[in-house]
Amino acid sequence: AEFRKRIFQKFSQADSSDTRQKGGTGLGLAISKELIERMNGMVGFTSQKDQGARFHFELPLVRGEMLAQAVNADEIPGAPRLLVVEDDPDIARLLALLLNRAGFNADVAATGTVALQKLEQHHYAAITLDLMLPDQSGVSIIRQLRSLPEYECLPIIVVSAYMDDGRLSINGDFAAVDWIDKPIEERRLIEAVQRSLKAQSSQRMRVLHVEDDADLHRIIATLGRDVADFDVASSLAQAQECLVNSRYDLVVLDIGLPDGSGWDLLPVINALQPAPQVIVLSGTELSDAQRQAIYQGLLKSHASTEGLLDTIRQAIKRQKPAAT
Repeated sequence: AEFRKRIFQKFSQADSSDTRQKGGTGLGLAISKELIERMNGMVGFTSQKDQGARFHFELPLVRGEMLAQAVNADEIPGAPRLLVVEDDPDIARLLALLLNRAGFNADVAATGTVALQKLEQHHYAAITLDLMLPDQSGVSIIRQLRSLPEYECLPIIVVSAYMDDGRLSINGDFAAVDWIDKPIEERRLIEAVQRSLKAQSSQRMRVLHVEDDADLHRIIATLGRDVADFDVASSLAQAQECLVNSRYDLVVLDIGLPDGSGWDLLPVINALQPAPQVIVLSGTELSDAQRQAIYQGLLKSHASTEGLLDTIRQAIKRQKPAAT
């Protein structure tokens, strides 16, 4: 009778003696109960001594189109994006849905190799990481990421039933790593993510967008807020004032400004220590000398908003935040 109360707890055993002949419940029942209850269902069981147990569950009936909507979490424009690294599709889906419900976008990687590829291709505000992956251990991924300058401050939330073993393996060597046990508790997960992002906010990149088109700046600042904080200057004079009073990691510079050419701002930028990188938006092709003086130049007629954002993200990946 006492064991019935604990049967859905992880690694529970009816007989904890050294002479027991059967194993415990492991993680399967605990995870199953968590998933079913997250879908507004219930799970129970009947059993007879020495005869085993029969488990049953109930779930609300959902139409096909509603099910597809539940599985594919809605994309939230401009929201921070997290990478869920988890090989169990049910747990990965649960994590993505919980994150989406809390206001985050989420991508999923089922292996360490895919996770590293996605990190190279996209910017993520943080990742959740299972320690037991089919191709490599989560600890190995932590070590790889922390060896690369662009990922040494990336928040990592380990979500694993073996988190104690993982903690021992890294022995506190790496910062910005949080730990959550399985089964997953929604409150603890979201608190860990928010705590990690808050700690990272003091290290966020700062971008000065020198642009007289207010609508364009608003779009860039909104879509790029997951990677940096944006200030805007609509003229050369305002840009110079910003550069004197604040430190920036990157300047996105429109050449055609109401009070002069954006090129006139370049000596001011280069005189700063350290000098921020510069991305130039120009209405005409740049000369070789002009390209050598900046990080990258984009032709307005060919540059899409997403293309500009990708260039900003790549520039940000190359460096650490400026001191404030």
